[in-house]
Amino acid sequence: MPTSYHYLNHSKFQQGTVLLWGLVGLLVLAGLGIAAGRIATLDTKIVGNAMFDNFSYQGAEASLRRSTNLYLVEQTAKQEATSHTDKQVGPYSDAISNGEQISSAGTISMGASIPCPPVLQGVAMSTAATPRSGGVSCRLFTVNADSKVPGTSAESQHTAGILKFVPAE
Repeated sequence: MPTSYHYLNHSKFQQGTVLLWGLVGLLVLAGLGIAAGRIATLDTKIVGNAMFDNFSYQGAEASLRRSTNLYLVEQTAKQEATSHTDKQVGPYSDAISNGEQISSAGTISMGASIPCPPVLQGVAMSTAATPRSGGVSCRLFTVNADSKVPGTSAESQHTAGILKFVPAE
């Protein structure tokens, strides 16, 4: 009997420390859960921004590829000769997802005549059209392309150069 009396008497001295430590443990776990949620949200935003940046990069590259065809370069040379203005190309619009669009546009400008590189071996040119004969000159065409993803700050600008033989002036 003394054992049970001792047990009952000892339980009077417990003041709820297990409950207190349990609450502290839950508070720590709740803090870790909130921090993990914030990190996950931040990671999602970072991935989204990187994705939109990649979309704008790809849009500018696509605009550059569309604008560097020889037909547009030839049209630029004709427009430059008559009105001395750059040729506007685009605007282009490409779907990405959920109905969102990448908008891109560009310009092609013709630079001054530059010294032609030596004629490559195996490239057929008429005798009158070689740089040494004076029948052609070389021009450097500059193609600029800009791309934006509306609703975001994602934007890219790309530039390419095209060296083309044109009739001598």
